[in-house]
Amino acid sequence: MRARAFIITLFPLILILLLFIQPFLSDVLTAKVSIGNAKPQVTNVHVDEAHATSPDNTIQIAAHNYRNEVWCNFTVTDNNGVSDIKTPKANLTRVGTSQYAADDSDVHYSNNSCTYNYTVNGNTLEFRCIFWVSYWADNGTWSCNVSVPDSQTVNNSEYDRANLSGVIGIEVNESEISYGTLAVGQDSPTSVSTTIYNTGNVMIDVRVNGTHMNDTPAMTNLLYVGNQTYNISMYPGAWGGTGSAQLTRSPVTVSNFNLDDRESTDGDSNPFIIVNKTLEWKIRIPSGQASGSYSGSVQIDGVYSP
Repeated sequence: MRARAFIITLFPLILILLLFIQPFLSDVLTAKVSIGNAKPQVTNVHVDEAHATSPDNTIQIAAHNYRNEVWCNFTVTDNNGVSDIKTPKANLTRVGTSQYAADDSDVHYSNNSCTYNYTVNGNTLEFRCIFWVSYWADNGTWSCNVSVPDSQTVNNSEYDRANLSGVIGIEVNESEISYGTLAVGQDSPTSVSTTIYNTGNVMIDVRVNGTHMNDTPAMTNLLYVGNQTYNISMYPGAWGGTGSAQLTRSPVTVSNFNLDDRESTDGDSNPFIIVNKTLEWKIRIPSGQASGSYSGSVQIDGVYSP
């Protein structure tokens, strides 16, 4: 009977304890992880002239164009999201010159604010860097070097190379070769100059030819083309003297003209300086030539000087 009484006495006590003691059935933990910064990835770098219809790793520029537009397109992916991508930088540099060199219109151009074209997805952007290349930029292999930082100044870089083509171009300052009024049997007392400008990016010679001259407006008499002669830079002595050549109807190359292309050392601050040389001209009026006003044409072409 005592044992039963003890059990009966404890039961109310246990019940009271269960009512006032809160059981611990769960708990809340703090979860932590550090996500590392992903380096931006640069892919699909391609350099070409603007609006190129058939990308071929060749940059075509135009003669006497001070602003040839060249594009360097590329893709940037950052697994931390596009908001982590900062403005890319790029330079267009002739191979053999340091990409870290100062800008030089012969061999080095920079763009520190490349713009994005569109968003591919949440982690990828397409960018374009534009360079304005002068017509005298050295021909040969060039490299577009791209550098892309993120918000933690972690950089990645990539490049593409293309060949910048040689460009042959000339301009002649004068519109005519005017010998003035001469008598029958007379040679030009002084030479007449034509100033030839190199508007390309390679050394050039010139090729010349002409037509017979006709009296105008009658067109009944000819002054034969060979009565005109030319010389380089100066014309010493009489018509047909040392170093001169008679003009012909067939093109003839003046192989020692050697007109170099412009260099940045000619003055990047004044882009309108153009290197030039002259051809000097004289004419002979043969005995028996009918009087009148004669005119014909002279063609001067630039050709590559090896």
